[in-house]
Amino acid sequence: MRGFATPKTVGSKRTPARPSAPAPRRRRGVLAWRISCSSTVGAKFSCGILLSWIGVFQTLWVVTSHSAQPDKAAGIVSLRARAEARSRNAWSACRDAGKIAGLPVADAAENAWKLGRACFDLAEFSSTDHDRAELANEGIAACRGLLLTQPNNPAAHYYLAMNLGQLARTKTLGALRLVDEMEKHFQRVIAWAPKLDRGGPDRSLGLLYLEAPGWPASVGNRGKARKHLAQAVERDPEFPENHLCWMEALMKWKDRPALEKAAAAYTRLLPAARKDFDGDDWEWAWTDWDRRLEALFGGLQRRISKPIK
Repeated sequence: MRGFATPKTVGSKRTPARPSAPAPRRRRGVLAWRISCSSTVGAKFSCGILLSWIGVFQTLWVVTSHSAQPDKAAGIVSLRARAEARSRNAWSACRDAGKIAGLPVADAAENAWKLGRACFDLAEFSSTDHDRAELANEGIAACRGLLLTQPNNPAAHYYLAMNLGQLARTKTLGALRLVDEMEKHFQRVIAWAPKLDRGGPDRSLGLLYLEAPGWPASVGNRGKARKHLAQAVERDPEFPENHLCWMEALMKWKDRPALEKAAAAYTRLLPAARKDFDGDDWEWAWTDWDRRLEALFGGLQRRISKPIK
């Protein structure tokens, strides 16, 4: 979530040529999954489902980007390195805190889900499936351990689902069961704490429904994706990621009227958002958000008769 771009999510998919520098990851709460079909689906559907998943493999590893000059590419590399270092520091701090003997129950519980969050964030920078899977499994173990004593802890369910998404990205077979579990955890968090991670449960579940193949292969569902991505904007209308995920979905569905309306709302939001989400913690997110915005507005202006103002 970040994630979803679907992001590779969220986020995302639909890019022209890739620049020489690494494309920025999405802010926490947006998922990027590489998911495959399970052998239990049935031989009758296996060929078509496999082809469907191959398409998902291609979309879920792409982040919207545009060509960059060498100096701009170098700047992106520097931003990425700083963001990765911050994520690694947070992960190390949570691991160290977990080793403290006699930590109060409340503090230990908070540290457990924060470790799950840190594992997800750091996994976004992983360059190999092995590293990503190791971090995802560590986050999964931390959240599952917390749920043994606090089965209704929303953050534990949320970051468990997020790390299951990271783990699914490393799978070529057998990821379907992970998708089903992710859906259940996100649904629970929506019922208990829908504003967690700035509308993250609706945002992430919406991206899951958007990117996954539909029945009988998986849980993909356009109507459900539309519902939850729109709800994420309603939950936290100030957060840029919610708007971008919503607009990217509308672009995918070619819903021109809704896209024009959403784009106008986002342009009105931008000046305040740049002030509210300022500082080192957000510089990498803004790199991603601005690149996706440019891709979206370029696509939108090709669909309408006049440019966005």
